[in-house]
Amino acid sequence: MKITLENPSRMVLDDNNYTIYLWGVVCFMLGAWLVFLAIFGSLPLVVGLIGAILALLGIWMVLSNQTAMITLDKSTGRGSIALRGLMKSESRDMDLGDIKKLILERPVMAERHTGSHPFVEFVMDRGEAVSFKLTNVYAATAKPVPGPDKEEQFVQRIADFLGVPMEATGPRSTPETASDQKEKGGKMSKAR
Repeated sequence: MKITLENPSRMVLDDNNYTIYLWGVVCFMLGAWLVFLAIFGSLPLVVGLIGAILALLGIWMVLSNQTAMITLDKSTGRGSIALRGLMKSESRDMDLGDIKKLILERPVMAERHTGSHPFVEFVMDRGEAVSFKLTNVYAATAKPVPGPDKEEQFVQRIADFLGVPMEATGPRSTPETASDQKEKGGKMSKAR
């Protein structure tokens, strides 16, 4: 996700996820090639089965992927969320005054599981939350600040634009001492 437009009255966030489309096409092509070689070539049928699974995975990746665009407009007091995909597209409008806080949810990673991405949640005054995966965060701040990680800086920048507090949960990607983590109880909070 990246900020594609920012001025005092408007912010636009965009997450294209084009790499998922690319990986989906690569999986499909490789899988289809393996199936072709298993049927017409000298490869065992098991390789063809693996190729079919790979091709189906590629098709699923392309069809289920969605891009997101979030527009926050202070001049109208409105925001919109547009999710676009090949199988499903949807949009939602919201009042910016209904957003009470932003939460950065960092995944708790086990020793061998490091593939999870953090999420940002827009928490509304009625208690509902709208979540987005932060797969790629670009240009979080003009001048990197020592301490918070780039995801935290990115979400804080959005919270500052909206004038709402930001909370972060889960482990930071920058090292903290054990006393810092114990003092914070695993939860960090920043309010304006």
